[in-house]
Amino acid sequence: MRHNATFFWLSRRSVTGGSLPVRVLLVVAFLEVVINRVAIGSRSDPGLASAWLVPGEAPPTWHTLLSYAALFAFYFAGTLAAVLIGVRCVAGLREARSIRDFVANIALGAAALVAAVPLVIAAPPELSFPLEVAFAAAVIALVASGFASDRDLGVQLGLIVVAMPLVVHTVDVLGARFFWPEGAFDAPGVTVA
Repeated sequence: MRHNATFFWLSRRSVTGGSLPVRVLLVVAFLEVVINRVAIGSRSDPGLASAWLVPGEAPPTWHTLLSYAALFAFYFAGTLAAVLIGVRCVAGLREARSIRDFVANIALGAAALVAAVPLVIAAPPELSFPLEVAFAAAVIALVASGFASDRDLGVQLGLIVVAMPLVVHTVDVLGARFFWPEGAFDAPGVTVA
């Protein structure tokens, strides 16, 4: 039986644009989460490795080295993500087929620049709101650029499904800042309703 469908040829197709940096990013991001968030943790929420620490004593060398490795993975993943998004934006601007594609790539680049600020300086609390707005603008612009008569209907519907939770999160942030009282969602659901 001959399989001409795209699904059966996925493993044999070459990915354009090079997938190695994206794969490296995924591996480094996974390692950062496992090491930094799960194993090491933080002062307020200690990780699994804290079970081997003796209270009141300095942490052992392996714990310190693991913590530094996690910190390196955090900054490396953030920098690699910013570079990959920058490369994607430049390529997208060169290949833009319409004004929507151009605006989407500009919005994505702006959101990436705002998101990369904490890699350089300590992020001030005032940065969170512009980051949320830039993120929402990029998501909406990217979804709008995905709609055209020559594009796959399944992809267009999938874009909406993927974008909805992201936009709802931003609506929640905007509502918390401008409309809802402070701490409106801090209580259990029965109390809020």
